[in-house]
Amino acid sequence: FHYTEALEADIAVPLWKRAGDIAIERSANREAFNHFEQGLLLLNTLANTTARAEQELELRTALGPVLIAAKGNTAAEVEMNYARSRDLCERLGRDDQLFPVIFGLRSYYLAKADLAQSHELGQKLLDISVSTGGRDDELEAHVALANTYFFYGDFVKVQSHVDAGLHIYNEDTHVSHASVYGLDPGVLCLSRSSQSRWHRGYPDQAVDVMQEAYVLAERIDHPFTLAYVFANSAVLYQWRREDLEARRWFESAINIAIEHKFPFFEAWAMMQLGRALIGLGFSEDGEEQMMKSLVLADSIGVLLMQPWLLATQAEAYLLMGRLEDGLKVVADAISIVDHTGATYAQPALYWLKGELHTRKAGRLDEQEAENSFSTAVNIARNHTSRSYELRASTSLAQIWARQGKEKQAAAFVRERFDYFQEGFGTRDLQDATTVLEALNR
Repeated sequence: FHYTEALEADIAVPLWKRAGDIAIERSANREAFNHFEQGLLLLNTLANTTARAEQELELRTALGPVLIAAKGNTAAEVEMNYARSRDLCERLGRDDQLFPVIFGLRSYYLAKADLAQSHELGQKLLDISVSTGGRDDELEAHVALANTYFFYGDFVKVQSHVDAGLHIYNEDTHVSHASVYGLDPGVLCLSRSSQSRWHRGYPDQAVDVMQEAYVLAERIDHPFTLAYVFANSAVLYQWRREDLEARRWFESAINIAIEHKFPFFEAWAMMQLGRALIGLGFSEDGEEQMMKSLVLADSIGVLLMQPWLLATQAEAYLLMGRLEDGLKVVADAISIVDHTGATYAQPALYWLKGELHTRKAGRLDEQEAENSFSTAVNIARNHTSRSYELRASTSLAQIWARQGKEKQAAAFVRERFDYFQEGFGTRDLQDATTVLEALNR
């Protein structure tokens, strides 16, 4: 801009802000980042006045979601940006700007696996929205709390908050939220609702609701939201153990992540794609994808998702018969969960630990497998994850059958199987049916 070259910063700063806003409207995140950064640099040449502080707050509030998309939630710049924004809000008495700032800080702490701080800030968001009567803010507060409860593994509370959010959500009214908060709240609520339904024992409903999320994301046409729904659709099919469909969605997630430079989604989707490829018989290609994912994930820091990435890697090792490697990876993941309290992946990790020991087939390994499956069942029950409870119960029953406890094993699986009223074409229910038939002969 000519005003920048002429050092007329007081005129140029609002123009850089406007240029960044226009770039966001075109989903040009890298351009928006550069424009907002240029505006902040120019602010340093102005006197430290209230007007300057107001301009800085506007720039930083707009910069936050762009920073998250470009560098990931855990980037130090994200915390610095939102912490500075919070200070400015307090200094200026701008309570009306505080909500998106706290939302951004909460996203940072969640990604760093500080669930206690994330939950505290999420509850603060809900308190603010209730005190002001702001329904738009209340929607995002429910989004925030649903996300935190998901990583705690409390899928009943996840469903409660997404239902509350969807009751408020209106596509036309809330279309601007993707730019302010980084993701469309309707798509996020539908995606989390889908995942909650799968865990709670409704695998077919989960597919229908995730399809709703995808259709909505396509209409909104916000790249970061599309990357989110592509990746989460793929994860759903991976949970359903449908590798071919999962592969299709992961490839879509990777393509949009590379095109728009979303490193988090690129790392996450590459790991899951690698696992899907190995499941489909392409071990060399799959392992290459996983190694690329680990390098990228290490560079951006994804502590919150690390247990799931490691669980995916361990399952790939299980499929390839690399049992000791798989057990080491599971141990690393369980250590992270124990440290952070992000227990969402625990049932999967203990189920995998059991499967890995089962394949080793030693006497001590059978005891380790039995203990691991029992732990997975108990944790899944506490999470109300009926799908993982059934999966782990089916594996545990096969050990009990070898010990001559067929009647106990059959009753154990039947109790969990009878909860399901749908999903009988999924692998988990088919495996349970096969085991029940064998136990009842």
